[in-house]
Amino acid sequence: MASNLSNAVSGRVPKDNSEESNNLLVTQTPIGTSAPMRVQSPVYYSGASDEEDTPEHETLPLRSLSYILLLTIVIGGLQLSWSVEFSNGTPYLLSLGMSKSLMSLVWIAGPLSGTLGQPIVGVLSDELRWSYGRRRPFMIGGAVATILSLLTLSWSREIVGLLTNTQDSKELDKKTIPLAVTFVYILDFSISVIQAATRAFIVDNVPTVQQQEANAWAARLIGIGNIVGFILGAINLPRLFPSFFGRTQFQVLAFCASMGLIFTVAPACLFISEQDPNTDLTIREREQEQKQHKHRGARFGKLHQIWDDTVKAIRGLSPQTRLACAIEFFAWIGYFPMLFYGSTYVGTLYKMENPDEQDPEAAVRRGSTALLCHAIVSLAANFLLPYLLTVRLPAVASPAVRVLQQCLTTVNGLWITGHVVFLMAMISTFFISTCNQAMVFITFLGIPWAIALWAPFVIISEEASRIKTKKMSKAATLTYEQRIQTQEVQQTPKQRFETFEHESGIILGVHNMFVALPQMVSSLMAALLFKIFDAGNREDSAAYSLGWVYRFGGLATGIALYLSFKLKDRRELNAIDDEYVDSWEE
Repeated sequence: MASNLSNAVSGRVPKDNSEESNNLLVTQTPIGTSAPMRVQSPVYYSGASDEEDTPEHETLPLRSLSYILLLTIVIGGLQLSWSVEFSNGTPYLLSLGMSKSLMSLVWIAGPLSGTLGQPIVGVLSDELRWSYGRRRPFMIGGAVATILSLLTLSWSREIVGLLTNTQDSKELDKKTIPLAVTFVYILDFSISVIQAATRAFIVDNVPTVQQQEANAWAARLIGIGNIVGFILGAINLPRLFPSFFGRTQFQVLAFCASMGLIFTVAPACLFISEQDPNTDLTIREREQEQKQHKHRGARFGKLHQIWDDTVKAIRGLSPQTRLACAIEFFAWIGYFPMLFYGSTYVGTLYKMENPDEQDPEAAVRRGSTALLCHAIVSLAANFLLPYLLTVRLPAVASPAVRVLQQCLTTVNGLWITGHVVFLMAMISTFFISTCNQAMVFITFLGIPWAIALWAPFVIISEEASRIKTKKMSKAATLTYEQRIQTQEVQQTPKQRFETFEHESGIILGVHNMFVALPQMVSSLMAALLFKIFDAGNREDSAAYSLGWVYRFGGLATGIALYLSFKLKDRRELNAIDDEYVDSWEE
């Protein structure tokens, strides 16, 4: 077991600050020049040898903390917008008289937008050739659409009343439902556009050795956005703001979220410049290869191309990325109940303990308090856990201690640890019977959730960046035509890494499919479990059925845990990628 875990976990911590490592010079060749550029860079440890782990073909300079914050701050603003929709959308739609069965169809919009929207945005942004950049146009367009749809959703009742001049309140609510539902879907797809573009934006502008740091800051900003949303939701905002900004809590929250999105997207787009895609060697290579193998459906045009590119990207995922996506699929079957039923679980047990409670909002407040504690623990863990990866511990002889070190000081090891903690928490539901116990349970889940917010993104982003760097290094030596001619004459096979997909947009879009699809699976399974366990005559049937929903999620997480042991470190990946394969295996 120890040896398997040693092979599975990998991460990156700085090596000793010796004179040799401090003076390391990384050779880079800027586009359009023939002289090498020399950039100082630290050496990082990932369980590989010094030579293999050195980013000798890195094409991007090391980024400062202020640069990374500007790059990732959009994630925080986006999370604030999502939290406003998540916390206020359901009560608002219910207040219009929408049935719970119809509500379940409405909230499929989130997983649906992730499954369909993000891969499409990934393909389109990968193929965009504007000199301004490939990701920023989608970030700006998505931000505008998110702001307009969020404000329209919160003001939909007033808009319908103004357009139809309806006086009857119930009739007005009935007429408002179609508009509100429409803008829920528009809002979710708009959020998917920004999320897909921003994640690719991070991968494109940060070198491989800093992908871990950038994704850790993205996770922290998600936590900050959540907590800001909770704090704003607890304040009586209509009392503080003029009626121009809104007369209801939802309307003022939508205004605050819109301002937050403007003040996070604008700096990122103004101060972070992208490389002109027309000068990127790997993009030129891709275009040349597409011309050689061009086969598009004329009847459906762009849609057929997007479908082809998505299928090709899925087939071309590297083994590490494909494995990470499979782990995400099973892990998210467990994460979905944690996110959507946490407050309900706490509130249900509170009602059972306090049947004479007169305040109808008391149970809701207890559930909200549990979610706030969850968010605080998650944020604290996101600040603390990434710093464990910078700790260089002395070598020890004990296999058990060595495994423990790798579990706490490597990315793969921390993800494995997160699955173990989550699985243990799900098993603990057999023993939870009080509201306070449930609150501790939800709070404790902030630790594995913190790891889930950044570990898979680090693994996938590093892999995409690593493959692109190797491709750019090879592209700088021979043009596509020269390489094709050489292979035809000498029958030289390709190296394996040349057959893998490297474009971050489509890779992260495919990854999001493996995040969104299990949410649908988990939702359907939860509905089945509710039907089975709510059918009895137990007084605690609601909490009892929720417990079984969590346990089913734990079972799926067990599969994710098993797959996590198969993740490889960078030394193993480089050895595999440098193998030669026959060209027809691509």
